[in-house]
Amino acid sequence: MIKKKRRPQVFLKSITAVAILLGSLTLNGASVSAQVAKNSPIDIGQGAKVYNNLSTRFGNEKIKTSLSVSFIDDPHSNKQIAVITTEGSNIDADRKISFPEQDTYKGYYRATLHWASSYRIAMELNGSGDFFKVSPTNTIDKKTVSSTIGYTIGGTIGSIPNSSNNWSTSVSYEQADYKTNLKTDTNKKVEWTVPFVSAMNQGWGPYYRDSFTGLYGNELFSKSRNGQVWAKDNFLSSDQMPALAAYSFSPAVVAVVIADKTDSTSQLTVHLGRTQDSYKLQWHNELFGLGYWIGSNDKDTFHSTFTTKYILDWTNHKLIEIN
Repeated sequence: MIKKKRRPQVFLKSITAVAILLGSLTLNGASVSAQVAKNSPIDIGQGAKVYNNLSTRFGNEKIKTSLSVSFIDDPHSNKQIAVITTEGSNIDADRKISFPEQDTYKGYYRATLHWASSYRIAMELNGSGDFFKVSPTNTIDKKTVSSTIGYTIGGTIGSIPNSSNNWSTSVSYEQADYKTNLKTDTNKKVEWTVPFVSAMNQGWGPYYRDSFTGLYGNELFSKSRNGQVWAKDNFLSSDQMPALAAYSFSPAVVAVVIADKTDSTSQLTVHLGRTQDSYKLQWHNELFGLGYWIGSNDKDTFHSTFTTKYILDWTNHKLIEIN
């Protein structure tokens, strides 16, 4: 059991700002805009060319899937190569507050805060083509996650930029209070999960999904212990919560696909998803109107996934949206 001092009546409000970090493309040391016209070829030397394609799709799940696909046509490589990034994608946290409809005073004695406790990014290949390299790898618990893929004519693909690269792409994203896990890494499927780790509450904590502090239960998102307010008004505001829990997550991962020179197409499926927990507050009444708030957190109560499908057209160096 964690013992805590009584909180002061005045709380400091911390505002979390979300920075949108844009990736960059470099070509022989020169900066190239990421907003390249669809399928415009770029000569990277020795007869090799890069064809850039962009796609953005939005689903009813409040999830936007944006892809940047760069086809590398290199006569000196034994494979066809496509570098895929999800830069520009966004998964809304879909934060909301609910309460039982049968209650006479809805949201007065009890209420529930639905918040994003985990995110998911996955890609699958059907038929021809294989995932050769992905980034990030392993488990990353840094606030900012950065990935770079560099290509050198002849088929050399690396994750560390160097002067010998003929072409490279870099992306990054923010994940304060969360961490990234590479859950699956096979030739046909890759998957990352980004779960919540812990967060401070008005200078107290840290608190976790399963924290417990005696009488008050889990105080993860409780604004006060005995405040004379309605339950629906006793949750931390969106600005006081972690940005990924209350607002959204903008994943920017990289996957490199290779295919035989004789392959004409590959089928690509992309899944972006969100898992929510339900954080509940209920008033425990003592004598003469005195009492206190009890918090609890139910894990993995809602799941939402937006799935999009594409064709990697190796012959024409195009990304084709389907379904």
